[in-house]
Amino acid sequence: MKVSKQKLRAIISEELENISEGTHRGEGSMARHQLYRTAKLAMITRNMITDDTDLEEWVESKITKAHDYLKTVMDYIDNPDT
Repeated sequence: MKVSKQKLRAIISEELENISEGTHRGEGSMARHQLYRTAKLAMITRNMITDDTDLEEWVESKITKAHDYLKTVMDYIDNPDT
């Protein structure tokens, strides 16, 4: 499924509005919602890229940074005492 940049921007904008308008049910609920949306956005973006896609260096850097941040959070939650 190929999604245009305009459609992706619309999806992101809509989700940012949903997050800011959402009711506060606790930090875990907010984190789970954000992670769900992050996973969906990651899959949409993944489907926009082929093995032959030439990405600019800053784009590759943002993907690497997002991966690193999520891995750091996962490692902390899995073992908070280290």
